[in-house]
Amino acid sequence: MLDAKTLFACLMVAELAGGAILAFLFLFWKHPNAGTRWSTGLWSMAYIIGGTGTFLLGLRGTLPDEVTLVLANFLILFGTGLRRSAIASFFDAPRRIWIAVAVGGLWLLLCLVPQFRNSLIARVNFNEAMMVLLVAWTIWLSIRLNGEKLYTPVIYTISSAFECCAYAGMALYFSVSSYPDYLTSFRSFGLPYLLLAVLVSMVLSMISVVAMIIERSLLKYQQQALEDALTGLPNRRAFLQQSETMKGKLANGAQFAVIVFDLEEVKSIKQTFGRAMGDAILKLFGSVCREAATPNRIPGRLSDEEYALFCCGAEAEEMETLANRLMRRFSVSCHEAAGGKLKPEVSTGIVLANSEHTVERVLEIADRAVRHAKNDANTKVKIFRLDENDRAQPTEIRGYARLTPGHVSV
Repeated sequence: MLDAKTLFACLMVAELAGGAILAFLFLFWKHPNAGTRWSTGLWSMAYIIGGTGTFLLGLRGTLPDEVTLVLANFLILFGTGLRRSAIASFFDAPRRIWIAVAVGGLWLLLCLVPQFRNSLIARVNFNEAMMVLLVAWTIWLSIRLNGEKLYTPVIYTISSAFECCAYAGMALYFSVSSYPDYLTSFRSFGLPYLLLAVLVSMVLSMISVVAMIIERSLLKYQQQALEDALTGLPNRRAFLQQSETMKGKLANGAQFAVIVFDLEEVKSIKQTFGRAMGDAILKLFGSVCREAATPNRIPGRLSDEEYALFCCGAEAEEMETLANRLMRRFSVSCHEAAGGKLKPEVSTGIVLANSEHTVERVLEIADRAVRHAKNDANTKVKIFRLDENDRAQPTEIRGYARLTPGHVSV
């Protein structure tokens, strides 16, 4: 048979253990952002404070009521309020810790009223109502603010909803049973099952909180694995994945293009002016590519000096105009940033294909087009088109001479 005192002790141990685990994560886990670190600390404090309140509540009858009644329930309510602040911080929303202070303060004020303090039903109804309100608030925040589409907040929502039901059941049970005092209720038949529901739901909530922290960290590592560290653009793997995904949404036979830019003389710039200057040049071109991004364009950095732009529904003249516009913007920006000392040139290859071709195959042809552009003294842009037989055909629209700051020859 279930024992209320044993379950009460288990609830206390679970809260304190959960708080200790979260404290360990707060101190030693490499958090992906400040919001996650703050939330981990707040969750840890919430469960430790709540567990301490549960411990004091379990000492009812052995210590003064000011400790086992007033202080214990204040800690429980304050800890539950911190859980609301923790979930808000996790999703980078305002923490508003004052809400937890206000709920706890309201309890202290009500305890000054003899009619409230001497009524078990009034105390239980207030506490359980506040618990339901605060936990339901965390559910609403986890649903509303989950812009990252994490999976673990869904588990947290379900477990917290179960916890709300357990608190509501507790209030209903005490209202119907009309026990004369708190200690008498421990000998009842129904209380152990309600405590078991609270224990199970709270343990599930703690597990889901830890899982949320881990999932976000893993997601951050995955993003870093697909992101170029210097420019923040998608790296080659991410560029291919995103481009193939976008291409897959095109109608059968629809056209797309890949523009590959190769920055010349960056190595010599690093040797002459230092690595920092070379990196600044690479970052500058990365920002130029990022500015060109639209819902139908994906920029990426393929290698040290090679960048790419995937474009849907592209025409040859439009892509050539776009490439030259980006090259000119880069050249002018370099000229202004370096006071005219640096004039890095860009060789560009453009390949147009239909949705039957893979992006990787188109990149291969674009690299070939870049080599042609490097060897051509008259133009720095070469355009190829892949036909149905997977053959690359040169496409001439108009020739562009090498770009110089503030000047484009046609």
